[in-house]
Amino acid sequence: MPVYFPDASSDVSATSADDISAGLYALEAKQIISVDENIPIAGYDYSIYHDFPLHGSMALTAFGQDILDSLIYQNSSSGLPVL
Repeated sequence: MPVYFPDASSDVSATSADDISAGLYALEAKQIISVDENIPIAGYDYSIYHDFPLHGSMALTAFGQDILDSLIYQNSSSGLPVL
């Protein structure tokens, strides 16, 4: 189950960890992100993840980048603040 904690001080309950995992799985299924459990990020502090057996990485796919670019463009066109 992929999990991401926003920061080391996060108090993530089992329920919210499951919610985060479900969201990451959904983004991966839609090919918006790729999750690679075999390639940890060099130099990343995984101490918060000590209870999890796999330490990997995730990245935005080209399709995900296209979606993000589209959202940024839509926000800038509508006068909303750009991310």
